[in-house]
Amino acid sequence: MRVDSARFIPVLIRFADGEVEDSWGRFIELGPGGGRLITRRRVRDADPLLLSFDLPGERLEGLPARVRRSWTDADGYCVASFGFPDAEVKEKLGRILRRILSTA
Repeated sequence: MRVDSARFIPVLIRFADGEVEDSWGRFIELGPGGGRLITRRRVRDADPLLLSFDLPGERLEGLPARVRRSWTDADGYCVASFGFPDAEVKEKLGRILRRILSTA
């Protein structure tokens, strides 16, 4: 299951290594196992991230994620596919997304 939405969800991107300033982006795809986001800040393949965002009825902060692949789009934005390596995060996000979809 994944959520693709015409209304993008803003996400605060923290770089787990602390070497790069925090950045804002938005999800263009989100599912329990990961998704894709777009941001002005360049991210690299395998970068560890901490993602914070709001979903209806839930505030999720500092979820650990890892960049699988990143590229620059035609407009100069960085697009990154990422995964959530933590099984508990996947389970929690899956429950939240199922609840949201069941009430839509």
